[in-house]
Amino acid sequence: MPRLPPHLLIRAHRLSPHLPPLLQLRRTLSEARSELRWLTAAFRDDPRALARAVRARARLHKPLQYILGTQPFGPLELRTRRGVLIPRWETEEWAAWLAGGLAGQRKGASGGGVTRVLDLCTGTGCVALLLAASLGSAVRVTGVDISPTAVALARRNAALHHIPETQAEFMHHDVFDPIPPQWKGGFGVLTANPPYIDAREWWGEVERSTRVWEPREALVAEQEGDRFYGRILEVAGEVGARVVVVEVGGWGQGGRVCEAWRAEGWSVGMWKDAAGRGRCVVAWKSGGEWVQRGPHDATEGGQRE
Repeated sequence: MPRLPPHLLIRAHRLSPHLPPLLQLRRTLSEARSELRWLTAAFRDDPRALARAVRARARLHKPLQYILGTQPFGPLELRTRRGVLIPRWETEEWAAWLAGGLAGQRKGASGGGVTRVLDLCTGTGCVALLLAASLGSAVRVTGVDISPTAVALARRNAALHHIPETQAEFMHHDVFDPIPPQWKGGFGVLTANPPYIDAREWWGEVERSTRVWEPREALVAEQEGDRFYGRILEVAGEVGARVVVVEVGGWGQGGRVCEAWRAEGWSVGMWKDAAGRGRCVVAWKSGGEWVQRGPHDATEGGQRE
């Protein structure tokens, strides 16, 4: 990593003595100032706490979201804590788009039933709660996670936003365990943001703050990162889903998932994110064709545009 020019560090110190360590971490003055604004807003009445927070961020690489204890996600301000994956903007983007798609389908449909959604690997509950907050009583989401810590946090986030269990419920469940009998045929939509990083990429491509602070089991999967996708499709079939939306780590992984799912008789495509990266694999049965179009247009069969 190239050294920062001394004049930049001097300028940063003149603006605030807290800026130089953040600048060493973020590498640009604009990003360092942005983080300092967040920290100052949170600890403006306690200078010592602010100094401790800056040290934790700059020296220990503690994620800003764990220091502040929150992360914006669509219209929600979600609680975060160590041991539970921090929601990313990429997930927020596709979840918001899906909420809009579901709202559009309901508006154009003649019936008025409740849409049931199963959200696997729910983490903070971010996807489930965004759908519930956006669609209200028109949707009921069941979010599941193998981590009791994540389930407890998701329930706390639901309570903080006054979202009742009739709209979003959370439970402890291992995706690879048999599904509860009551799930069979009970869901029209399945979503998931599973672990999908190849273990070989953990040290070379994942930033230090993520490696040190966030739960590895929520990020890394065997079989080149693909281990969860086959089981997710099995669950989709068992619960009767007509639409499936899952996050992936790029075009290559998405292409492998599309190929495998197409072989199982599903129609498939991909959504890309605002950075142009393959972000979601979408699959559908008859009646779910509307999911083909993503926030930046869908691609067919997992091939990059």
